[in-house]
Amino acid sequence: MNRFSTFSKSVKTAVAVAAMVTVGAAQAAAITNGSFESTTLTAPGFVTTTNVTGWTTDGGFKDYTFLAFGAVNPNNLGVLSLVGVSASPDGGNFIAADGDALSVPTTPISQTVTGLTAGAYYTISFWQAASHQSGFTGVSTTDFWNVSFGGATQAAANMTNSFTGWQQQALTFQATGTSETLSFLAKGGPKGVPPFVLLDGVSIADASAPVPEPGALALVGLSLAGLIAVRRRQNKA
Repeated sequence: MNRFSTFSKSVKTAVAVAAMVTVGAAQAAAITNGSFESTTLTAPGFVTTTNVTGWTTDGGFKDYTFLAFGAVNPNNLGVLSLVGVSASPDGGNFIAADGDALSVPTTPISQTVTGLTAGAYYTISFWQAASHQSGFTGVSTTDFWNVSFGGATQAAANMTNSFTGWQQQALTFQATGTSETLSFLAKGGPKGVPPFVLLDGVSIADASAPVPEPGALALVGLSLAGLIAVRRRQNKA
C-alpha cells in the first residue's frame, strides 16, 4: 500500500469517527419544551386545555395546574395570584401547581423521553420555587416536587416559609429502557392554604458520558490537521 493510500484511509477513518460522534449527538435523549415556552396561549390566564407542547396532565392543564406567563407578570395566573413570585432564571413561562388541591386530585405533569440507553444513568435538572395563593398571610408552607423516571421516584429539596426563591435541582436516575416517562408531581401543605410549587428549565444529561461531545469533535479535527501536515511533508520530500 503506497503512502497516498495510507493517508486516504486515515482520513476516511477520522471522518467516520466524526460522523459517529455527530450521530450520537443527534440520537441523545432530550426534553421537549423543557422551558414551557411552546404553548397556544398568548396572555396570562387560567389554562383550560392541554396546550403545553410535549407535556400532558390528567384532563389538561386546568384546575390546580397552571401555566404562568412569567415574562408578563409572574404573580398573575389569571384566576388567582401568588405571593412574592419572581421571574424564573430560565425566563418566560413556568408551571405553577397546587401541591394540596382540595377540589380535585393532584396529578403530575409528564412526557415520554426517548433516545435513552437501558441501564445508563441520567441527570434531570430543573429550576423550582415555592409560593402560596394570596390572601393566606402569615402561613408557613412546605412545597416540593416528586420526580419520577425509570420506575423510581425522588423528592426534590423541600421549600418552606411561603415564597422561596428559585433554586436549581439535579436528580440522577437509571433508565430501565430506551424510553421512559418523566413526571413531576407537586407536593405541599398544610391543607387549604394552598401551597404552590413552581417549575421551569427542565433538561436531561447523560450522567455517565466520559467526554463532552464538543471535545471529541475537537480531537477529530486535530487528527485531521495532523494527517494533512504529514501528507504535505511527504509531498515535499
